[in-house]
Amino acid sequence: MTKVNVLVLHGVGVLLAVLLWLAATVMGILAYIRVVVASSVVVLESADPWLAIRRSWWLSRGSGWRIFGTLLVLSILAAVLAVMGAIAVAAVAQVGGGSSHPVGDVILLVGRIAVLVLITPIVSASLVLLYFDLRARREGPSPIPLEAQPSLQS
Repeated sequence: MTKVNVLVLHGVGVLLAVLLWLAATVMGILAYIRVVVASSVVVLESADPWLAIRRSWWLSRGSGWRIFGTLLVLSILAAVLAVMGAIAVAAVAQVGGGSSHPVGDVILLVGRIAVLVLITPIVSASLVLLYFDLRARREGPSPIPLEAQPSLQS
């Protein structure tokens, strides 16, 4: 084989690898969009995991772009909050001696944990609200069960 043939085959191989990676990424995003509310189904409907995946797949059918947009906005919000929290934690850690000092390291560690503890419930609650939105759009609004309604007697 000549050098030109080897270079062409190498280029074709790289192109195929990039295309396969791109296809796998798109398929992964599509699958995630369809099963994103499965954890909410497990918790709120007491379903087993496989049933929750099937139910999430069914609930999300036809709502892919809305789910994608919601997840995109949610990801941007979480990233902005994480960056803002990291900047604040880094500023406080600088006062404690920075990352070269043990106190600064502890401040960084505790601050990162605190930022995650504050952001994670926002993301989780948003996914639960997405589940209720999908369910209401698919099945219609469900009435509040009698035992869950507030009592009017004082």
